[in-house]
Amino acid sequence: MSHPLSYRHARTPSVPMVGWIFAWAAVAVGLLGNLLASGLVVASLWDIPRGTPIRPMLLAAWMFFVAAGAAGVAIVLTVLALVMSRRRKMMWLVAVIGLLISPTPLPVSWKILDWIVARHGLVLED
Repeated sequence: MSHPLSYRHARTPSVPMVGWIFAWAAVAVGLLGNLLASGLVVASLWDIPRGTPIRPMLLAAWMFFVAAGAAGVAIVLTVLALVMSRRRKMMWLVAVIGLLISPTPLPVSWKILDWIVARHGLVLED
């Protein structure tokens, strides 16, 4: 007779399930990178008065760090998902979508920066 707290029959996650988690985590990292980089731009430039000259050098560096971090984490998660799911085509598709979304925080946040500069009449200085 086994003990009621025995872990012998406990379910452990299967390899395909962990692969799905890694694949969807890669997509989530790309999307969260977009949200974070865009939020940095909006939070730092939204309340600046019209016609103010700005030099967003530190903001550009933060946008790059967010994009590089998101891409690095998503690449690792994608490789793990692809290794764990050699024969599952849908998991490959989700993992590759996560890989394609991961470098987008930089261009998306630059477009939002350009939009805010045009909408608020800010002046980008050299």
